[in-house]
Amino acid sequence: MPKPRKKSVDPNNKLVNFLDDEFLPMLASQVHTHLIGRVISYNKEKAVCDVQPLALQSDGDKRAPLANVIVPDNINMINDIVEFAKWANGHTHPTVGGPTPAMPEAILKHSFKVGSVVWVGIADTELDNWTGKSNFKIETKRQHSVNDAVVEEVLKP
Repeated sequence: MPKPRKKSVDPNNKLVNFLDDEFLPMLASQVHTHLIGRVISYNKEKAVCDVQPLALQSDGDKRAPLANVIVPDNINMINDIVEFAKWANGHTHPTVGGPTPAMPEAILKHSFKVGSVVWVGIADTELDNWTGKSNFKIETKRQHSVNDAVVEEVLKP
């Protein structure tokens, strides 16, 4: 009986090298999860902002800005508190009857505004049909796209 011949599927590891060196890095570069960026415009009424990612591309150029990034209510609420504090400064305190104590500058500086540096999360699915508290329909297979971004944290006001 003859000896079975050894068959080598990838004798020079060309496929393995391609997967490790080319395919997996390309695939990973298309999956977005989080980024740090600077707010370049802010629409409080619509609760959205535009964010310029701070990480540069490999050639040193800026990345494209993210448009219509969702700003959650808890971040908008900080601005409401700051606006109230500015208004209340010097007005009569409703229960004490005297002037409202001045809000410390440390609190006033924490408003979310154009120029704030933020931590942005990227949703697992598209958010095109999301309107608030209701379930929503996903119409595409888009996943981990920078088109579906949400501000998660203000890092530097």
